[in-house]
Amino acid sequence: MPTVLARDTTGASPAAVFVPFAAEKLVLNIAFGALALYVLLVVLASSLLIKRLPRKAWRRLHYGAYVVLALGLYHGLLILDDFALGACHAPLDPLAFEKVLVELGLVGVLLALG
Repeated sequence: MPTVLARDTTGASPAAVFVPFAAEKLVLNIAFGALALYVLLVVLASSLLIKRLPRKAWRRLHYGAYVVLALGLYHGLLILDDFALGACHAPLDPLAFEKVLVELGLVGVLLALG
């Protein structure tokens, strides 16, 4: 996220990064990243409050991790990988080897921890 905020070439304002569907360009890609962040924060908060939450509520909140995984995969594969000037008009390759390798590595880590 800091990269998007630091670059004026993306056309994404701070509001676009933190408020889902507020971006002018790449609306779904950026919105899914923001939604994944918020669901991740809920899962994190429920982890910290595990002793205060009923077990059933805690488990339901933790199913949000799967939502984070799906939204994060979408965001990671379909977000632009080049922040150079004019890159927003470059063709997007969601199956670029580097992107798929990173995403599969993250999924593997999540499955190993889960």
